[in-house]
Amino acid sequence: MKLSTKILLFITATVLFTGCVKDDDPTADQRDNFVGSWICQESSQIFGNATYTINISKSASDNENVKMTNFYQLGSGTFTFATVSSGGTSANIYQQVVSGNTIKGSGTYSNNKITFTFTANDGQATDNVTVNATRN
Repeated sequence: MKLSTKILLFITATVLFTGCVKDDDPTADQRDNFVGSWICQESSQIFGNATYTINISKSASDNENVKMTNFYQLGSGTFTFATVSSGGTSANIYQQVVSGNTIKGSGTYSNNKITFTFTANDGQATDNVTVNATRN
């Protein structure tokens, strides 16, 4: 009887301590989900539908920001910045002026895809845009 009690206690302790192991990798960077080359299917209220590529990289000056080139198809020499949060599943495109366009919106990462919703105002009109991006 004592042996079975000891075995039961051992199994219970093993289960309890295994349940306490932290799953998060402290060295993981939450921006990793967003980094890469993405093929964008854009639906613009003003310009209609378009397909183009953006590149997203980590900002060297901030450990929460990413830098996007060619966002809103403004050219490979343009940079739009976003702050990644929520464990790498959401991005805030904070208001900024890129090539004369005031851009503001958000992005959501899920199942190796990103959906961006944002507005772009060129000083004349506001464009409401949705982009579905898949890895290139």
